Amino acid sequence: MFPIELLYVLYVALSVTATILVARSLFVNGAVFLIEVFNGNTDLAGSVNRLLRTGFYLVNIGYIFMNVRVHQVDMSVAEGMVALLAKVGLIILVLGVWHLINMAILLRLRKRAVQSQRSIAQPTPISMR
Repeated sequence: MFPIELLYVLYVALSVTATILVARSLFVNGAVFLIEVFNGNTDLAGSVNRLLRTGFYLVNIGYIFMNVRVHQVDMSVAEGMVALLAKVGLIILVLGVWHLINMAILLRLRKRAVQSQRSIAQPTPISMR
């Protein structure tokens, strides 16, 4: 028999660890994009980055806790491992989707910032009619 309590502990530990590692990567590597988006305003970029990280933690850890329950209580070790891997795999997929969404948003913000800098740098010609 696979103790259901062990499954819960392993699931939460592995899922929260994965969430922390992804959040840390997004926080460190996303800072450069945010600084560029906010035209070098490091205070604003840092503040937004910390707020994004907090939201990321809240959403993902909330989802992890909501997804804890296993419907089959009496299971073999093999069934317990399959249930654990399926749950952790789902969390990793959710983290991957969040990562792609964050990257798409950051790239879109960066593109807008670059376009606005170009429009400021290149004055529009005045017609002489």
